[in-house]
Amino acid sequence: MGDEKSPRENLAQPVPLADNEVIQLAVSARDHVTRDKPNPNEQRFRIENGSVPPIQIGSGGTAEVKIVLEDMVVPVHFFIDIPLEYPPDANVGWGTARIEREGGTSADDLRFRQSLYFQIGRITVAGGKIESSMKRLTRMLAGGDNNFEGMKTAWTDLEAHLRRLAHDRPDVLSLLDWGATNRVKATRDDVVHSEWWDYDGAQSTRNRMLKADAAPMMGRFETLIEHADTITDYAAKLDALVAGHWHAFRFPRHE
Repeated sequence: MGDEKSPRENLAQPVPLADNEVIQLAVSARDHVTRDKPNPNEQRFRIENGSVPPIQIGSGGTAEVKIVLEDMVVPVHFFIDIPLEYPPDANVGWGTARIEREGGTSADDLRFRQSLYFQIGRITVAGGKIESSMKRLTRMLAGGDNNFEGMKTAWTDLEAHLRRLAHDRPDVLSLLDWGATNRVKATRDDVVHSEWWDYDGAQSTRNRMLKADAAPMMGRFETLIEHADTITDYAAKLDALVAGHWHAFRFPRHE
């Protein structure tokens, strides 16, 4: 599902930076980190699994950052401001920073949020439908009342239980395998449980708070749309397995 991967840990040692030094981050899907300095005012990083090296900027300092996704003409461009009370050797966590717009939210930011929130909403709604469809399938295969009382609620537990019940339903197992291959749950989790950079120019970027660390995830906005399309399609396919076999509330069609 696109070229975006979940970060799991910072992979490099802290990089000391001079005040106002420009950081260039070249984001790619290659599985290693390299660093060189084409000129004294620029540093380039290749990012492994969406993670970036922590950086060190003097207290009260500012660093300019330009992150370039592969084949993207306009970089994600922002500044890092360090409070005076930070110790001189403090590591700046990429995934824990506050996100703001200089001078306040702009009209372009508001327009961008309409598009961003629409795609996030599609993924969130589809995720709820997927969980409900798995519960309906579980009840259908196990027998019993057509309610969800006493059922497991976590996606992972639901799917594991459904797989056990569907041992003689290759259509169900095949669809669950398709969802696993396309990282539907992981993508939904990354979308729902992240702090989004909801400012124009950020593309599809958010801070993902993980158990061991917090790190930014970055991708093209088009990749987020692809994720929404995939998860919505998966929800529809799961629902199709129960349609006609489970009671439904049907809205009349608008003319």
